[in-house]
Amino acid sequence: MTALLALTTRLALAKVALVVPAGFSDVDTLGPVIDAGADLLILDGSGDVDNDVEVLRAVRRRWGTTPLLVGTSSKRVAGPASADVVHLARPGWRFWGYPKGHEWSLLGRHAIDSTVVAAPGDDFDYLFVGPLEGSNEEILATAVEHQPPLVSGSVPWFAWGDFRSDDVAACLSAGARRIALTGDVWDRGAAARLVQETVGAVTRAWSADERSTAYRAAAFRL
Repeated sequence: MTALLALTTRLALAKVALVVPAGFSDVDTLGPVIDAGADLLILDGSGDVDNDVEVLRAVRRRWGTTPLLVGTSSKRVAGPASADVVHLARPGWRFWGYPKGHEWSLLGRHAIDSTVVAAPGDDFDYLFVGPLEGSNEEILATAVEHQPPLVSGSVPWFAWGDFRSDDVAACLSAGARRIALTGDVWDRGAAARLVQETVGAVTRAWSADERSTAYRAAAFRL
């Protein structure tokens, strides 16, 4: 598997995403998390656009031959950095469209209510559903029902929250097949370990899901 895969294929196969606060957005800090298996990193903006652009470019230079997706939550950084992923927390509705890094950029958003999960709109390629505090959230059930995981045609979505291992297990048991960790994991000083544990748990969930074989095959045709 190489970065020559289409961005849409890499997204379809992504299992674990991570929001990275600006203070942790440097190559040396991100290395252990990427090595632990993170598939999608969303780098928060620091306010210093030039620096944020260079950080994103530096990550791409170092891991550009891997399937890693690196994006930004800053509209101002997206274009200059040619970001392959732009993540908007509350995008609202824009008659003239949403900012993108380049022609093929992926666009994602937070989905904090069931209406957005059921009908996110054609502009968005994936969702962070939550924030969740466990498996008993109505919005999680809505996502499983309306955007069934590992089914072609569904919008890829990540159960999103300040999770520990038990929370990840609960979300997977409730039907989630992708996990996004909030930036709070960095404050606990165990981001790489939690990413590694989460990747293992999600990978086992995919292996046990009878839909995964057909889904993986379809992903390479995106």
